[in-house]
Amino acid sequence: MDGAGWFKIFNKIALPLSKPILVVLGIFTFMWNYNNFLWPLVVINSSEKYTLALGLGALLTSGGQSAEKYPIMIAASVIVALPLIVLFFIFQKHIMKGITAGSVKG
Repeated sequence: MDGAGWFKIFNKIALPLSKPILVVLGIFTFMWNYNNFLWPLVVINSSEKYTLALGLGALLTSGGQSAEKYPIMIAASVIVALPLIVLFFIFQKHIMKGITAGSVKG
């Protein structure tokens, strides 16, 4: 890469090598924030603005018998997990490359 500037070297060499790792980092960051419970619980005041995790928690703690709510809770948990499962299947190749990038020898 004779005569190439730092931007061209970054785009042609460094970025393609780090693409799987950046994809995994983005997916893990999305999953961390998607499943976050404590910070929204502290910050959000009204139940109309609850995140999905807070909504699931509120469903379990609302009035009535909790044993009657388990089928609803399980169905809601599956629906909440579907976007993460779809995201995994879309980026499965990149996730596996990013996770195994440092473990392959030679």
